[in-house]
Amino acid sequence: ASTLLDVFLKYKLRVTAPSYQSGYQRQVQLAKQYFCNTHVREIKKNDSIKYLKFLKTQGKKDGIPLRAKTILNYYGNFKTFLNYLKRNEILTVLPEFPNKAEVEELMEEILLNEEPFHYSWFNSEEQIGILDVIENNGDKEIVRFLMLHGCRPGEARALSVADVNIETLSITIKSTFSKNTLRPRRKGKR
Repeated sequence: ASTLLDVFLKYKLRVTAPSYQSGYQRQVQLAKQYFCNTHVREIKKNDSIKYLKFLKTQGKKDGIPLRAKTILNYYGNFKTFLNYLKRNEILTVLPEFPNKAEVEELMEEILLNEEPFHYSWFNSEEQIGILDVIENNGDKEIVRFLMLHGCRPGEARALSVADVNIETLSITIKSTFSKNTLRPRRKGKR
C-alpha cells in the first residue's frame, strides 16, 4: 500500500491545484502511516472501518483534533486511491466499504461534540473601515471590486480584458490562480 500510495500521490499532484497539494500530501501520509506494508488486495471492509477510527484519533500539527469534515475528506481520498488502483487494473475488485449509515454511526460522537462553524459577514461599517485602512488607491479599488462582486482573489487576478463585457455589464470568470499557477478553469465539477 505504501508504494502504491506514493504512485497515487504523484498522479494527484499533477492534476490537483497547487493550493490543495499539501492537503493531499498529508492525506496520503496518514494512509501510508496506517496501512504501511499491507498488500492492497488484502484490504477489506473491516480495514477501512479501522482506518476511519484511526483518522478520528489524529490531529493537526498543533494537536487540535481533525474536524468531522476533514476526517471524511481523508477517508474519501483513501476510497479514491482504491478506485485509482482498480482503474489501473492493480485491483480487480474493490473492497466493500461501510454504507452511509455505518459511517454516520462511526462519526456520530464527533458530530455531536463538534460546534458548527458560524459565518460572520462584514456589515457596511466594517467594510468602510477596511477600505479606510488601505492606503494605495489601486489596492482599494481591487478590494472594493472583490467586496461588490463576491469574486475570489485568485479569480480576480486571472481576469483578462476578454472576460469583461461592457455591453451586458458582466464579467465571465474562466480561470483562476492557485498560488502562482494559472488554472484554465475554475475548481468544481462544472
